[in-house]
Amino acid sequence: MDAGDFAPIAYFVLKPRDAVELHNVTTDLEKVCRQLHDPLVGLSDISITLFSAFKPMLAAMADVERVEKDMKQQSFYIETKLDGERMQMHKDGKVYRAGTFRADVQVCILDGEMMAYNPTTQTFMQKGVKFDIKRMVEDSDLKTCYCVFDVLIVNNKKLGRETLRKSYFVDTNLDQLKEVFLGMKKPSEQQTPEELAPVIADLEYRYSRDCSPLSMFRHCTVYLDLYAVINDLSSKMEAVRLGVTALELRFGGATIVSYLDEGMSHVIIWEDQTRVADFKIFRRTLKKKFKILRELWVTDSVDKCELQKEKQYLL
Repeated sequence: MDAGDFAPIAYFVLKPRDAVELHNVTTDLEKVCRQLHDPLVGLSDISITLFSAFKPMLAAMADVERVEKDMKQQSFYIETKLDGERMQMHKDGKVYRAGTFRADVQVCILDGEMMAYNPTTQTFMQKGVKFDIKRMVEDSDLKTCYCVFDVLIVNNKKLGRETLRKSYFVDTNLDQLKEVFLGMKKPSEQQTPEELAPVIADLEYRYSRDCSPLSMFRHCTVYLDLYAVINDLSSKMEAVRLGVTALELRFGGATIVSYLDEGMSHVIIWEDQTRVADFKIFRRTLKKKFKILRELWVTDSVDKCELQKEKQYLL
């Protein structure tokens, strides 16, 4: 065995992840060594080239039930995933120029999704509703909309290896940033969630549409069948599908409660329907009667981006 036989092993030890990935694609060790000879240059740097398509960055799959644990119980944001046609927009000078570009940005690459927007419902069409933008007809009432979620190059500065936080501040005007932050309240002056609740409710009432997926459940106060014993919080059952349903309901504007009482609008039941009789007995003690529905009502409403009629889901 000569020294050449050790070359791939030695090189992959120095730059294991990028070298192995590129070699698996090209099976060309010379190309791997030539393109990745600089220890400061990674595969993401050499793959991002103007007017050349490259593999997009993809987010890892997440376990919804582990989100709070992974975030260490800190505050976090949930962003709607746009499921359209993945596209990259490249710009060099006036080539592929769009009106939204600043004059000082000569070269850039934008990564995003080409979506179809429904002006009537003010919603984006998703692939989950059996819609494909590539087959959209010209006389459709829908409008094409390019939704950008990442900037990969700005004036030849590659941002593929930068964190999202850092890439947001490339070529940022610090004076403009100061004006923005001066208008914000200090942490000690921030309002509590309880103080903000009526303000948020008023904004939702004025600007949200009942038929919008982002507010279709906002008139619902929901109790989920997550407890082996009704109103016994210590009997909560873990790792059930209703935990995900609770997130979907909250995202749609619903109020989720853990204690069944007067004022409930719905009780949502999953596959185990052994407590339905108990809920019906409890319902007789209330002035305002809640509806007992199968979890499929929530799932179908979310999938079809429209609140479904309750009759076929009643228990």
